[in-house]
Order: sequence, then structure tokens, then C-alpha cells
Amino acid sequence: MSAWSGAVLAPWRARMATVLLAAGASVLSVGFVVAVLRAMGQPGATTSVLLLALGGAFLATRRPGWVVPAWVGLTWMSIGQHFYGGLPSPVQVGGMVFVAFGLALVLVDRGRPAPPLLLGLQIAAAIALPAVAAALLSPEHASIPKTTLGDLVLLAAVALMVRSWRDGERVVVALVLAGIVLGVGGAYSVLVHPTALFPLDGADAAKNIQADRAAGPFGESNFYALSLAVLVPFALHLAGRGGLWRPLGLLGVAALVAGVLASGSRGGLIAIGAALVGHAVWAGAARTSSGARSRRVAIVGVLCIVGLLPLFGRQVQGAQTRVTSGRATENLIAVQMWADHPLSGVGPQVYPVLYRDYARRIGDDPRPGREPHSLPLEILAEQGVAGVVGWSLVLGLLGGFVRRSGLTATALGRSTVLALLTYGCGSLFLHGSQQRLLFLLIGLTLALAALAARGEGRSGRDGRGPAPGTA
Repeated sequence: MSAWSGAVLAPWRARMATVLLAAGASVLSVGFVVAVLRAMGQPGATTSVLLLALGGAFLATRRPGWVVPAWVGLTWMSIGQHFYGGLPSPVQVGGMVFVAFGLALVLVDRGRPAPPLLLGLQIAAAIALPAVAAALLSPEHASIPKTTLGDLVLLAAVALMVRSWRDGERVVVALVLAGIVLGVGGAYSVLVHPTALFPLDGADAAKNIQADRAAGPFGESNFYALSLAVLVPFALHLAGRGGLWRPLGLLGVAALVAGVLASGSRGGLIAIGAALVGHAVWAGAARTSSGARSRRVAIVGVLCIVGLLPLFGRQVQGAQTRVTSGRATENLIAVQMWADHPLSGVGPQVYPVLYRDYARRIGDDPRPGREPHSLPLEILAEQGVAGVVGWSLVLGLLGGFVRRSGLTATALGRSTVLALLTYGCGSLFLHGSQQRLLFLLIGLTLALAALAARGEGRSGRDGRGPAPGTA
């Protein structure tokens, strides 16, 4: 029976893989064009962009191995377009350049094993096809989901350009450094005063909420907190390595915790707790000296939360007093939208448009333009069954590749997978406004898993891999 089913399913699977590859290539091409059009529509120049360009030129000539990690760290910070004075964002331009350069390396450098290009195309197709279908079939406003297509370029850029284990370690260092800047800036904004790059949450100020909440460059407290919480596994990884990396990792843990506390985000704090517990459990399973050190680092993270609580008492108290009835209404409305449009949903970004109409019948919430505050429910409401199937396929493809590659046998691989899980935990309480962070993590996971499958990353004790170089 199993032989018969295998003979029947094998051709179907092959055809499905071919369709996904073709669709993924089309998605990447369209996303590339979208990013180009965005860049062309932003003329101008400022001193800040000149400084960024000079910094990029220095890295390219003196430390070329850090160009891609620096770009990933800058992308993670989500600095607004206004900061670049009208110039095309280096995030968009950098993504296009790295995709083009990475594809050229695949064609030219045939002596090296290729990056996970085919699997990346399949994953991109599984993400984009339901979104495009839902957008075109939307009962409210048929359109093309340009944001999703454009951000998928980031996934491809990381998957193509992280070409060695050392590249992966550098990316982690750059992300932790970006997290330190974000965390310290957010803490400063509530403890001292806000700045242009680190404002307070304007929505809460409009509601006369007494406790100031840090919003960071994201402009919204909860997404700012999610961006910090996801980096905690990487900071724990550096702290667990010992040596000169330990102070950087510990500083990263403290800064990330401080930033999340300054945001007053309950979901962000839950995500950090999940990251600390997951790190301690995974380290405990290692039963090595490195595992014991990693467990101690997780305890340090808990102590950071306890020690910093008095500094951010107002934010914590504000989080305790905020009601959750609005979130419950938003979730119920998401389920009702799916029930009304089960196959393809109401369309990407249409939930806020229809929210008030549904709220008159469910919950009687007077607020207009709300979000579902749950990524799974947002996918269900806006993309229907098609979106659920697509994202389930993403989980299956990525999870299967990670399992086969042995990525979780390495410390860096475990921290990367744990960062993905932390994003998933936080996304239970937040909608998908910052999916570009998820795409960066998926690209990094694909690249590292492909390297792990070839045996890289296991040269160090306990699979820690080589230390990041300076070249």
C-alpha cells in the first residue's frame, strides 16, 4: 500500500515543486521590480545618507565581510524613510543589490555549493501566492500586495549572501548591536526624554495614558518590543560563547530587556520569557559545560528583568491596568470575517477597513481601523484557507529542511530557530505589520541550514563554530 501511494504521490509532488519554483521565481521578479519602483520614487539627499554611504564604502573596502551583516542590522532597526531625507532607503536598495549579486555568484562560482535558492523560491511562492489571490479577490478593494512582494526580496538577499558560517556569526553580532542601540534608545526615551529617532507611542499619548511607552523607530510600542524580544536568543548565544563575546552578549540581554520594559508591552515580555525558557531547556538538553554556561546566562536574563523592573515601574503598572476586552473583540471579528469569506478572506490590509462595520455587530467597539492583533488570525481573516495552507506549507518546508540539515546540533542554529519561535510567540498577540523581520529570519535559517547540511558550523566545541572574523 505504501509503495502504491508513493508511486502515485511522487509525480504529484514533483509537479507541485515545479509549480512552486516557477511561482517563486515570478514572485521574486515582481518583488524586485516593486523595490526598484519604490527607490525611483524617492529623490533627494541629506547628510545622514551621506554618512551611511561613507560608512558602507569603508566597510566595503576595509571590512567587506561586514557589509551584509551591517545591512541586516540596519534593516532590523526599521528606521523611517524620513531619516534618509527622501533618498531611496539603503534597506530597499541594499536588498536589490544583494539579490542581484547573490544570483551572479550562483552563476559564476559554480565550484562552491549553491545556496538554498530553490527552497527559498518555494517558500516565497507559498507566502506570496495566497496573498496575491486574496488581494485580487478582495470584496472591498482588489489590488496587489506590494509590501509583501517587496519585503520578500529581503528573504532572498539574506539566503543568498550568507555564504559561510562566519557570515552567519557576523549577522548575529550585527543584530545584537542593533538591538543594543534600539534597547538603550528606547530606555532613554522614557527615562530621560524622547528623541526624533526614539519617540514615545503617540497613540497612547493621545489617549492621555500616564505611563510613557517607548516606540523606537517603529513608531509603535508593541512592534518595537517584538523586534527586541526576537533578538534575545542571539544575545544569549553570544553570552554563552564566553571570552570577549560574553560582555557583548550580556550587554545585549540587558539592553533588550530594558527596551521591552520601556515599551510596556505585555506580549513582548511574554516573548522574552519564552526565549529565556526555551534557551534554558535547550541548553539543559546539551548536558555539556557549554550547556551549563548557557543555562546560567538564561538565569542572568531573568535577573535583568527583576533588576530593571523598578526603573520601569510606571510602564509595568500601565501594562497591568490596560484592559484586554478590545483585543478579544478584535480576535472575534477576525474569526467572523473568515466565516464570511472562508476561502480567500477579505484581502490583505482590508481588516482595518471593515473593522468598524463588524464592531457594530460584535462587541460594539467604537474604535475605527483596528488590527486583529494576532498574526494567525490576521492570516485567517485576510487570506482565508488559502493563507493557512500557504503558511502551513512554509512551516513544513522550512521545518523539514532544518531537521534534515542538523542545524539544531549547533549553538548558532539553535539560537536562530529559537529566534523564529520567539517571533511566533510574540505574533500570537500582534498582527503582521513587521513581517520583514520574519523574512530576514527565514532567509538566515535557510542559509545556515544549507551550510549545516554540508558540515559547516561543527568545527567548534558543542557545534559553536568559528568565531566571527574581522576580514
